[in-house]
Amino acid sequence: MKLKFLLLSAFAFSLSVSSCKKDDEKPSNPLIGTWIYTTDTATNCTDPDDDYTESFSCTTTDCNKITFKADGTYSTNIIVDGDTYLSSGTYTISGNTFTLCRISDCHDPLTFGVNGSTLTFTGKTSLGCTEINTYIKG
Repeated sequence: MKLKFLLLSAFAFSLSVSSCKKDDEKPSNPLIGTWIYTTDTATNCTDPDDDYTESFSCTTTDCNKITFKADGTYSTNIIVDGDTYLSSGTYTISGNTFTLCRISDCHDPLTFGVNGSTLTFTGKTSLGCTEINTYIKG
C-alpha cells in the first residue's frame, strides 16, 4: 500500500512539474531572420491620385533585403541597378509597434504583423496615405 501511495505521489508530482510553464517566458521574436521586400502599397491618400501599389522581385541586379537579429540590431542589403548599398542600426518592438533607428535617427513607429512567412509594416505618409510594406521570409 505504501509503495502504491509513493508511486501515485511521484506520478502526480511529475505531472505537476512537467505541465508547469514559466510565466515569465518571453515569446520568440517573429522578426528574426532575413526578409525580402515585395510590395509597397499606399491607400486612403488625401488625394486619391496618390494611391498606388508597386511590386518588387529579387534579382541579381535589384533586391531589397533586411535582416533582424535577436540582439535588436538589423542590417540591410539593397541592390539597385547592380549597385549594393548596406546599412545597419537597431530596432525595438513593443507589442505590434516597431521602431527602426540608424545611428541616432529613429523613424516614426510603425505597426507590424507577421503571418506565416509574410511580414507587413503599416504607417502614415506625409501625403496622408496609409502605407503598407510587405516582405517575405527569405
